[in-house]
Amino acid sequence: MNKLFYWLKILIINIIFVFCFIIFLEISAGFGRLVLGKPFLPFFNPYPYQASYPPYHPCIKMKTDTLLSHVPYHENKCDIKDGTVLEDDYRDDYVVYKYSSKNNPLFITLGGSTTSGFYQHISEGNTYPKYLAELVANKYYLMNGGVGGYSSTEEFLKFYRDGSRLKNLEIVISLNGINEYSDESDKDNFYPFLTKTLFLMNKNQLWIDQRFSGFLNSKFVMNVTPNLRNFYLFLIQKNLFIDRDDEINFSKVEDEVSFFKILLSAERWEVNVKRINALVKLEGASYLVFLQPTMGIDGPQSYPAPNSRDQTLFNRKNEKNKLYFKNINKLYIELKKRCSKLDFCIDISDIAPPSGDVYWDARHHNAKGNKIIANEIFKHIEENFY
Repeated sequence: MNKLFYWLKILIINIIFVFCFIIFLEISAGFGRLVLGKPFLPFFNPYPYQASYPPYHPCIKMKTDTLLSHVPYHENKCDIKDGTVLEDDYRDDYVVYKYSSKNNPLFITLGGSTTSGFYQHISEGNTYPKYLAELVANKYYLMNGGVGGYSSTEEFLKFYRDGSRLKNLEIVISLNGINEYSDESDKDNFYPFLTKTLFLMNKNQLWIDQRFSGFLNSKFVMNVTPNLRNFYLFLIQKNLFIDRDDEINFSKVEDEVSFFKILLSAERWEVNVKRINALVKLEGASYLVFLQPTMGIDGPQSYPAPNSRDQTLFNRKNEKNKLYFKNINKLYIELKKRCSKLDFCIDISDIAPPSGDVYWDARHHNAKGNKIIANEIFKHIEENFY
């Protein structure tokens, strides 16, 4: 019996030691982030990276795609407000809504997280395509193809992948602009259609799994040791994914973006939307691209209502990154110039300004803002197609 207690005591002491050592490493990694100018991720925080959903939530998870970089990894477990994931043998990255019949002509929406039907956390599922689907329900069947993180490049590649297989297609629209602001512009000179993930995979012939799965992405690790996990991923990226002797200098968004990089991004956007327009016409349908509203661009978007939630979001973004709004304005000046010369581009970047409570964060509108956006887009759809 004494021997049993002895070994039990040893076991308990070792467990306590390992636990204390892990906490020590976690605190050290957190202070390391502070030294690098990044925020300390709090302990036992169930949602260290998202305001409402953790990154392993089925509505947020992504998996690697060799064409599009990433696609939703929902595993049919994402509950979508007034909608569902399209049931299809070869597509599972579209959201459809309950409002209209599949027999109606097809209406496709493309875009990033401001369009995505999977990102339910941003506006409690009240996305602009959900509202738009209800508005066009008597005439069109809306399929939402937006995916978080997509720019015009992924929109083009997605329609290139799916366009010829979409039956009874009449309208395709994009809402984009903000995601053209990239921290990867240096590589875009040579690899304009590769995201950073695909570029690293191609360069190093190494598969990068973007699913939040395995022990490293378990709830325990994500919730209890977020700083240590983040530090480990940092070391992995620096030592395995990138050849240090031939490293691409990815600019940081905290830096002032050069005029050359802004032009590169704007030109890439223009080429992409022209290509989407051409592909859509080949399918006998019509295309419109809407330049999206975003906080901080010159005009009404730069004047949040005093003492409002929108002003708090505006100030928080400005404090976190002093050059963010300056860089966004540089980009939008060029995008607006190009949009004005395209007969299929409509600039709605001034609508739904920060008038009090219309933004979820500096880049995404909440339900109230999304309804304004949907109504504005519907107005143009009525003018052109009804």
